[in-house]
Amino acid sequence: MKRSFLILLASSLLAGRAFGYSVSFDLQADQLKTTSPTTAFPTTGLCLLVASTTNTTFGTINAGASLSVGSFLDGNDDQILGAFNLTNNNVAGVLALTVSATTGGTFANLSSGDPIALYWFPTLTLTNTVVPSTATSFGTYQTGNVAPLNGSASWVMPGGTTNNYALYFKTTDAAALGAGSHTPAEATAAFLTTPAVVPEPSSMALGVLAVTALGGMVLCRRVRTA
Repeated sequence: MKRSFLILLASSLLAGRAFGYSVSFDLQADQLKTTSPTTAFPTTGLCLLVASTTNTTFGTINAGASLSVGSFLDGNDDQILGAFNLTNNNVAGVLALTVSATTGGTFANLSSGDPIALYWFPTLTLTNTVVPSTATSFGTYQTGNVAPLNGSASWVMPGGTTNNYALYFKTTDAAALGAGSHTPAEATAAFLTTPAVVPEPSSMALGVLAVTALGGMVLCRRVRTA
């Protein structure tokens, strides 16, 4: 009996490691901006939810890195959990949807405590296939060591199966989702500009970023506006 129990326990642990656990993120951002703190992010702009899977920092995006779900922006660490835009609400600057991710498989390195960040690209859309070789502005937000604000949980991967894990980023001029504590300048796409160039044997020319349509499971949720 004892031996059978130990075998069953070991099998359960192995199965859990093989299949991982699932998390649904309640992702809310209001107001995302373009390069200007007074201009709302377009509804068709490209947004990514990204996890740092091997360390506690987010690296520089490599030119030529794929933007498909499951790919790494910096080569081997910052992995894309979801790709989406704001058209489900059709309100400029307002992001509100549910993104789901499951550890294991494609996300073999994704684990409890991994930092999570939101990236937004005002000039790119889900239909783009490449990023221009000229400077492409994009913004990014993650709490790091800063305590989360406005009802958000910490921007890290939870330790087990979780539904509606709150990831919120709200500015003082937010309206649809309620005003938050962040300044409009914090929501501009000006933190980072041109993705890093990956040297090639024959040249230093910029590569391209493959942009994919929505991958994984992203469930849209509409926001009521006055």
